[in-house]
Amino acid sequence: QQIRKVTGEKKIWLRATGSTLVSQLIDSFIVLTIAFKLGGSWSWSQIIAVGCVNYMYKFVVAILLTPLIYLGEAWLVRYVGKERAEMMKKEAMGVGNVGNVEMENLKTCQPAGWFENEEKRSL
Repeated sequence: QQIRKVTGEKKIWLRATGSTLVSQLIDSFIVLTIAFKLGGSWSWSQIIAVGCVNYMYKFVVAILLTPLIYLGEAWLVRYVGKERAEMMKKEAMGVGNVGNVEMENLKTCQPAGWFENEEKRSL
């Protein structure tokens, strides 16, 4: 959330990849330490060596998957419409006032225009 305050709606890659890289750095070494140092017999040099390899793998995968973030967002906007996608973002962040009717629409996650067409059919 702190990065979002600085970057706004821009630089999704920085928020997504940055947070992944930080969390995976911590995860790589904590899990190995608990599983193989405390619960096993690995030396610190083994923990560090395997942790570095694990982190480099996770780092490369996070960078390679970054374009999928943009593709996913573009698909979502096309699928539910720009206005509904913005409402979904606000709801996910716990920001803004999303009304009951709009909230019901979000829960069904139907394509843009679906509700309008459905209302016309029922008249």
